[in-house]
Amino acid sequence: MKQIIRIFFFLFCLFSVTKSFGQLPSLNFGNNGNASGCAPHTVVFSIGSVSSNTANTTYQINFGDGSPVLNYTQTTIPATVSHTYASISCGQTFSGQQNCFGATLTATNTSGPTSGAVFPIRISKKPNASITLSSSSIISGSNLTFTNISDPGVTYSGTTCNTNPVYYWAVTGPSAGTVVSGTLGSNNTFPANINAWTPGSSPLTMQFTTPGSYQMKLSTGNSCGVDDTTLNFEVFSNACLLSVQDVNYCNTNSAVLGVGMQLTLASVPITNTITSYSWTGPNGFTSNSQYPIVPSPVSPGNYTLTIQAPGCVSNASDNIINVSTTSSNCPTAAFTASPAVVCDGATTTFTNQTTGAGNTYLWLFGDGSTSTSASPTHVYNVAEGTGNVTFTATLVVTNAAGRMDILQQVITVRQIPAEPTITSTQLQIFSGQEYLIACTSNSTGTIGIQSVVSTAGSWIQGYTINWGD
Repeated sequence: MKQIIRIFFFLFCLFSVTKSFGQLPSLNFGNNGNASGCAPHTVVFSIGSVSSNTANTTYQINFGDGSPVLNYTQTTIPATVSHTYASISCGQTFSGQQNCFGATLTATNTSGPTSGAVFPIRISKKPNASITLSSSSIISGSNLTFTNISDPGVTYSGTTCNTNPVYYWAVTGPSAGTVVSGTLGSNNTFPANINAWTPGSSPLTMQFTTPGSYQMKLSTGNSCGVDDTTLNFEVFSNACLLSVQDVNYCNTNSAVLGVGMQLTLASVPITNTITSYSWTGPNGFTSNSQYPIVPSPVSPGNYTLTIQAPGCVSNASDNIINVSTTSSNCPTAAFTASPAVVCDGATTTFTNQTTGAGNTYLWLFGDGSTSTSASPTHVYNVAEGTGNVTFTATLVVTNAAGRMDILQQVITVRQIPAEPTITSTQLQIFSGQEYLIACTSNSTGTIGIQSVVSTAGSWIQGYTINWGD
């Protein structure tokens, strides 16, 4: 009988130890509301059945979208936790489910882990509208192609990603234009209801015969929302006929484009009425200057120019300037500038010391002014309050063989200080003492000094005035 009692007591103790030290943690992991939605979408996860877990239990929450894992202890684990999903779930897989995220809660104690998961979490996104245009040089009657390059966003049909949102085009301007190929589509007076739209197509090719300013609007949407963008473009009645010459530079320090440019409209020269310049070239070079300076080292190759002038626009494909370098039959640009440090409003004289016959010259004074004289003068002006300002003067020399060289020099322009105003009207002066006269800038004044007698009775023999500037 005693033996039976001993065996029973042993089994009871063994069961008690197993129950105390061999039990996995418990948990309940769920979500409040809809786990799926449109980015950014916030999901509230509920955490329960953890109160009876041992004190050494730890918890990890992995939201499945690459965001940092959250860590808790038995004393810090909350009843709910929120997470905002900013990226789409298309292309992701969780527990065999396609195109979804899954959130996992794992509780771990000395006996091992217990996990719970919330899935599928499918995150959609509305489209982001964007348009490209086939040409920036639009002549009336020519074909113009618009292409929808929008980020399509994503929605889901069951487990399948849907990246084909509905969209339509809308034109405003002097005329409605003519569709050559494709379809404009329409919102049918329901701009917010994509189910009521008539879809458009891309690419869309149109013609506009009436010159003027136009806008093309692209609207695209899915169940997450609607986005639109507007592209402004100008239709011109004529093409500007631009004559530009290739560039053959004698050094690779820097280069100047646009020298010798001639512009005509219906055979009538219209140089100096160009309203905008747009240059592009190798290595990402861009400029909106009339005579852009290509920085060192100059990249040989083709540079293109598009210009606009009253009533016309040029075609960049017709205006290609080839830039190359050479070391033969070269001029050597040389000049002096006097003075090179000059006061605002004073004249600087540029003396051309380039040798050789048949040269032509272009001066770029650095403030937007130019000259084609051999040895010009120039007056620099600076805005009040700017202090000393530097300008880079550039001489471009082209010889009879079409070879070019340039030389640059920095001109410093000093602003003339404004004259002061004397606000003190009367002073009593004593020998050996100093007096401060308050002044304000941008005005003038005078100081009248009259001989006075010092307290010792002798006459003051001289005065020293420090103007403070």
